[in-house]
Amino acid sequence: MNKIIFLSLLTFLTFAHAQLDTMQDRPELDWQKIENKNFQVIFPSSNKAEANYIMNLLNYYRDPVNESYDAELRSWPLVLRTERARPNGFVALMPRRSEWFSHAAITPLISSLEWNQSLAIHEYRHMVQYDFLKRDNLQYGYYLFGEFGQAALMAVTAPQWYFEGDAVWAETVLSDAGRGRNPRFSARLKAMALNNQIPTYDEFLGRVYTTKIPNHYVFGYFLITRAYNVYGKDVWKEIISKAARTPLNPYTFYNAFKYVTGKEFEDFFEETSSELKNRWKGEISKENEVYTQYEQPIKTQSGLYYLKKDLDSFWAIYKDEKKISTLNVEPRFSKIDIKNDRLVYTQFLPHYRYGYKDYADLFVMDLVTKSQKQITKGRRLFHPSLHPHKNQILAVEFADNFKVSIFDFEGNKLQELNPIDFTVTEAIWHGDHAIAIAFDKEGMKHIGELDLITGRFSPMQKALRNNVYNLRLSKNRVYFEADDDGIVNAFSMDTETGELYRCTNETIAAFAPFAQNDSLYYVQEIGNGQRVNATGLNCSPAGDLHTNYLGNSPSSDYHNAEMIKVENFEKLHDSKHESTQYNELHGAFKPHSWNLIGGRGLQLGVTTQNYLNTISANAAIGEGVNKNGLFANLSLNYKKYYPILSLNMDYQERANDIDQWSESFVGAGITLPYTYRHGLFNSFSAFTVNAGNLEVSERKTARSYELDDEGLLLSSMSFSTSFLKDRRFRELLPSLGANFQAQYVDASASESDSFSSYLGFAKLSVFTPGVRVNHGFKIDLSSEYRQADPFSYRIVSPAESVNNYAFSRGYEFEYVSDWQKASLNYMMPIAYPNYAFDRWVYVNRVYTNLYFDHTKTSNPQSLNSLGAELFFETLSLRKIPLTYGLRYINTLEDNQNLFEFFFNLDLVY
Repeated sequence: MNKIIFLSLLTFLTFAHAQLDTMQDRPELDWQKIENKNFQVIFPSSNKAEANYIMNLLNYYRDPVNESYDAELRSWPLVLRTERARPNGFVALMPRRSEWFSHAAITPLISSLEWNQSLAIHEYRHMVQYDFLKRDNLQYGYYLFGEFGQAALMAVTAPQWYFEGDAVWAETVLSDAGRGRNPRFSARLKAMALNNQIPTYDEFLGRVYTTKIPNHYVFGYFLITRAYNVYGKDVWKEIISKAARTPLNPYTFYNAFKYVTGKEFEDFFEETSSELKNRWKGEISKENEVYTQYEQPIKTQSGLYYLKKDLDSFWAIYKDEKKISTLNVEPRFSKIDIKNDRLVYTQFLPHYRYGYKDYADLFVMDLVTKSQKQITKGRRLFHPSLHPHKNQILAVEFADNFKVSIFDFEGNKLQELNPIDFTVTEAIWHGDHAIAIAFDKEGMKHIGELDLITGRFSPMQKALRNNVYNLRLSKNRVYFEADDDGIVNAFSMDTETGELYRCTNETIAAFAPFAQNDSLYYVQEIGNGQRVNATGLNCSPAGDLHTNYLGNSPSSDYHNAEMIKVENFEKLHDSKHESTQYNELHGAFKPHSWNLIGGRGLQLGVTTQNYLNTISANAAIGEGVNKNGLFANLSLNYKKYYPILSLNMDYQERANDIDQWSESFVGAGITLPYTYRHGLFNSFSAFTVNAGNLEVSERKTARSYELDDEGLLLSSMSFSTSFLKDRRFRELLPSLGANFQAQYVDASASESDSFSSYLGFAKLSVFTPGVRVNHGFKIDLSSEYRQADPFSYRIVSPAESVNNYAFSRGYEFEYVSDWQKASLNYMMPIAYPNYAFDRWVYVNRVYTNLYFDHTKTSNPQSLNSLGAELFFETLSLRKIPLTYGLRYINTLEDNQNLFEFFFNLDLVY
């Protein structure tokens, strides 16, 4: 029996944790659906009101979102995931669907639109793009390979910034908000423009490691918008339609752009950059040598605290320029607070099994002793606020809906409030009550007082589309950031009279204002990041925040479109739809992708997955090559409950010049995964047990270690675990942590006991810091033992792979009874060239690995080698992230010098 079938069985028996898919919801959820001819909304029964609202939003925006494409729209399923801690949403193929994470706009980064309203435009625009692109020659990718073929050709046809930039444009021009009207969205790009540092197009696509550049949403929006402004409303429809005719050409998008507009895309990009530089005015500080971020300045009697992070560090809490401690915190999603030498913050934590459930729990840190304590478990809490005198914490909590909860310092819930007709997204203490930001049912924002006795929210300002955020209280005034003529400025409001005051006059942005006595502290956007700025408290009357707050800057009005409000928002909540029970088997065995050729020859292969991602399957039937006959296989995974169950069946008719035989395999497996996070360390473990039976018919040409008219009972146990520190932005390896994997495979022959065999394998990888920043050591220790009898069944080694040496580098693998290997690797960056070779290859990082390998085998022999590897991290053809490698090997036993070239899409040590 050759390696092909057994390699597939080895994969099944190993079930390495990298293959595990834990992205499911808890099995206790009861799923229902609402559907019409255009949409199917799949949701937990507890969220029926939200599902009704989403269906109404989709129906409302369906025609306006499609107007500029006029695509032939198909029905789309939408899965509402209700137990995620971070807000998000996406559209995907394989299978074709959209998934929305039930949430609220707790952060201003997504604009001031109500959360589901924003998704209804943005994500549905993606659905329109996908349906429109299934045309011309691109559609043949679908006919030949299903949704896999469609997705692959879409990735070749259009860059990612087109999809996201076009969706941001849609959410802006089809609403009265959207990220195109949000100056925070473009703040970094504006800073780079004023600093004369707008990256080249290849730097945008391939990213750089020398600073932080805006993501593809940002520059995509400006490129999409300017093309609409210059060439008219049909320009992208025509460009994409033209590009879809030659979807195998990696430059089809740029060729189509020139064909439609008459201009080279690179010239258009430079013109857009120049226009933004000319329209954005002002002077900014250029003091940061290295890109540095700051967040949440808080002045106390002890000193000035703030969060700080650069390209080579994690977020950390500082006091008066001295680092106190590194924190696992994401300030873009949740604020921190400090009072009485205590810091409270939110930490995002995973569920131990289900990827569609996670948490945002409260941690309290003593700033004197630096001790930290998790005080809640299994909750989703945001923007915690410490009471100035009591040991109490007020936070916004997301359970079945959004509410305000109060906890003591042990994590006990003391009180919860659900304001009627309002969704509170941020709140701070105001005496024994609270000042809050809340959305009404029309998605408008309000600043007001929250009575912590009655739970009543009383607006103190008119309804706003202004993106107000980051509340802080000082005496009788509440301070916050707000949009102001294309800039983010600091404002204050008198809590007794409601009068408004402007407290800064920035060029780009003043984030997270904090006032104490006669001083104002805030985060200032500057040329290479941010800094904490301190100024005198000099606030002047500001009128209101709901009129004339946008201006005509590119930061808020690059699209030149009027604000469009929903005509009858109340109807979107009140219109009801009939719901029915949703069966998880729906779509489970409907192929989303297929193929006509595989590793064994011509075949009809199909792949399926249900929308809840609890059932997936692969099946194929075909005719082998090289005189091999019929083959068929089926693999099925069931992932709803804690154990992940798998079934695998395989049949193959084999032949050579003088022999014919058949092979069949039936096996089943169970895997127990476990996910854990502690501070900056992620851990994932998996324990797998598999068993199966392999039968081979009578053969004439079987080697001594191959099956001949024999059955083999295969069983295996494997365990893998990792505990790795997060990587900093420029780190090549985790600075601390370890991976461990172990596997035992037993092969028991049914007829001849001497043919039975076994294999044991283990590997430990340890990561430690190097001598300089972003340098790192990786130490590998691995060992394997197997049945010593050369005539017993030969089990393929788990260490064998195409990309890596099982033995020391430079030495071919041999089947021996046992071997041990030790490797020492030292990896370090060399340069960040940010250099493009025309349109072909863009190189953003060059790094090297110095290594020494030692392998001892039972022959006995000692195999030693040393050398170096040179890596070029690139974006090739403006599409493919490829790492090219050169390897030098010196085999010490025979002193041979070898050179190898290799490449990988995701080369990971």
